[in-house]
This record gives sequence, C-alpha cells and structure tokens, in this order.
Amino acid sequence: MNEPDEQHRSTHRRAGTEPVNARSALGLRAALSAVALVAALIVCVVFAVRGAQGAGPGAAPWIIAVITGVTALIAAVDLAVIYRRSREP
Repeated sequence: MNEPDEQHRSTHRRAGTEPVNARSALGLRAALSAVALVAALIVCVVFAVRGAQGAGPGAAPWIIAVITGVTALIAAVDLAVIYRRSREP
C-alpha cells in the first residue's frame, strides 16, 4: 500500500510556487499549546479550590474551572497531535 506513495514522491516535481526549504510551524504551535496547557491547568485548579471553599458568586468558580479544564484538555490533545505529526517521515 505504501508503494504508490513512495513512487509518487520520487516522481513529484515542484510546481515552482512553494519554497525549496519550507519549514513547519509545529514548533511554535507546540510552544503555544504547552503554555496554554500549563496556564489552563493553573487557572482550573485555582477556581476549583475557590469553588470548593464557597468563594465567589454562585457557581461561577465551578463554571470557570470547567471551561479552563476543557481548554487544558484541548491543548493536551493538540500536543499529542503535534508529537505524532513530528514523528511521521
């Protein structure tokens, strides 16, 4: 199944519009996802603790904790995708 892909790569000619040494933005994307993951986890923990202590109006701390927890989950999945893509040939 990989043979057609390998054959295509060896016979593929550049169209002339793409750069010869194109670079991927996966490094920057990984850095941004890592910062988002750490920040979201910190904020999630802070607001979960505040919610458990009863601080804040109503359920606001819990809502913020859930939103930032989901954000952390998305950042973690993005890091996993970046890691997988960086290991592909």
